Amino acid sequence: MESIALNFLKKSEFIEFKAAKNDYSFFQKDYSDIRFFERQTPNSPLSKETLKIYNGLYCDYKLNDVLDIDSHFDSMHSVLKSQNHLLIRFEPQNKRRKRLLKTIPFKLGKLYYYTFDFLAHRIFSRLALTKNFYFRLSNGKNQVLSIPEVLGRVIASGFELIDFASSDKETYVLAIKGQRQAAKRNKSNGLLINLHRVGYLEKRVNVLKFRTMRPYSEHIQEYVFVKNGTLDGDKIINDFRITGWGKIMRKYWVDELPMIVNLLRGQIKLIGVRPLSEHKFYSYPKYLQKKRVKVKPGLLPPYYADLPKTPEEFHKSEVEYTDAYLKSPIKTDIKYFFKIIRNILLRGARSK
Repeated sequence: MESIALNFLKKSEFIEFKAAKNDYSFFQKDYSDIRFFERQTPNSPLSKETLKIYNGLYCDYKLNDVLDIDSHFDSMHSVLKSQNHLLIRFEPQNKRRKRLLKTIPFKLGKLYYYTFDFLAHRIFSRLALTKNFYFRLSNGKNQVLSIPEVLGRVIASGFELIDFASSDKETYVLAIKGQRQAAKRNKSNGLLINLHRVGYLEKRVNVLKFRTMRPYSEHIQEYVFVKNGTLDGDKIINDFRITGWGKIMRKYWVDELPMIVNLLRGQIKLIGVRPLSEHKFYSYPKYLQKKRVKVKPGLLPPYYADLPKTPEEFHKSEVEYTDAYLKSPIKTDIKYFFKIIRNILLRGARSK
């Protein structure tokens, strides 16, 4: 098996996904120093003794056919030694679509994909009322998996991503065992999701939103942030976690409508700095972290009033708002409210 995995890795072209145009920018890396033990099926015996002379585990089966993927990753994490590598493969959603459209003749492929396949494997497998029946019937075979979801599951299970690569039919993920697993997996695969955010006085608040990203996307925020960076200090460049319909929802703030519940509960206010994830909050400069937690987060952030174009301008916008609010709360929120409405109506300010 060792030669099989290493030959693939030497020839494979590791990718940086560009979701905006749905294309790829390729580059190569060499991982020939890794000795992989080949695991033929999800149920093949696996022990620390078996892996003693190897520093990597290659799962030579599609992750799409594993019944309980999270538990599967957990079991491998418990067996692998620290800094051991894990190589997995799966058929991503975009390649699944191409396969079905190519193998089913005429226009029946599109009809099948957008009706039966979509309903059975993407809707029924997620709904609370139908997912148990779906997995009993399918035994977990032929699941629909996106690249962000698999990367998120890997990280949530205590692995650190090294790279991911695509062949014509499948995507391969190479990771290394880390020291810790996520305290709680944030699957975020329903229509309405609960996001843990840093709020007033640095207390945690659960913010409600309509889902616009692939499942498990919260777990790869740091990875995507470091890999892609931001233009304005807020939105990640070419964030491939966002779905097509999610982009439309974000553009017109539809995804943020459930936050009205947080507003009515008094957890946020109408105008204020955006409630941030822990990773994003702690990536901010210390002085800005201290200022942000002195005020309640808001539904309409000050950058819609100032329209910053760089990270520096973005930080300046939040500093100016918090300083003004602490001096004169009501006057400041009224002033910013009308500036935000003017920019939305007259200057076409939109979420990205």
